[in-house]
Amino acid sequence: HFKRFFNIKPKYIIEVQGHVNDEGKRSITSFKLSKKRADKIVEYLVSSGIDPARLSAVGFGNTRPIFPEPTSEEEREANRRVEIKIR
Repeated sequence: HFKRFFNIKPKYIIEVQGHVNDEGKRSITSFKLSKKRADKIVEYLVSSGIDPARLSAVGFGNTRPIFPEPTSEEEREANRRVEIKIR
């Protein structure tokens, strides 16, 4: 469905944003993991036929949690995510 959408909207680009639930300090490891998570989604989109020039991947580590102080596994899981921003 993405491919069809992007064929119809040739000026749109995608920023894939990776996030992790690394509680505590902001570390290089969490930034690398979140970037790797975003890169995997970009790889999938490219393999689906999306032009790689229209895609970018960004890793935010644990700097933008949905739950700043998660108290359950569900909240920690929600912090481990990928968001797709279409511009």
